[in-house]
Amino acid sequence: MNQNDLIQHPKGGSRFGSIPDLPKHHIPGGDIYLKRGVHRSKNRGFGVAHIWAEHQKDLMRLGYTQESDVARYVADIIRNSTPIYYEGASMKAPRVAVLRSPLGLLIAEHRPLQDGTLAYSVITAYPKGQAHGVLVGNIQKAP
Repeated sequence: MNQNDLIQHPKGGSRFGSIPDLPKHHIPGGDIYLKRGVHRSKNRGFGVAHIWAEHQKDLMRLGYTQESDVARYVADIIRNSTPIYYEGASMKAPRVAVLRSPLGLLIAEHRPLQDGTLAYSVITAYPKGQAHGVLVGNIQKAP
């Protein structure tokens, strides 16, 4: 499997939800995807491989007991109306934190897919933490 391969949503398809256009905060809209990813080192990586390597113990306590459960965990966070927080323009790419309490925090960045389509890629997701930044909107069109 390639690190940029898209992971299927538990309900089917590869889209996990959509971030609306938020022009007031210069955040382009786009669909959210979860990639196979890679874990390089602590706090370095993205996707399923990174989430599992960094947060396996915490996820297991919540009942997500194997790496293949990461997609279900991400889907459980990304729901219609999940709040979107903007972390700031100092990042290299627009970065948002999507909070779904009590399950945790999900970080996504605006990145191209393999076909060049701009979309949001899940960088990480974890059970602990607080969203920082400004509340800018809510998730739309979750499966």
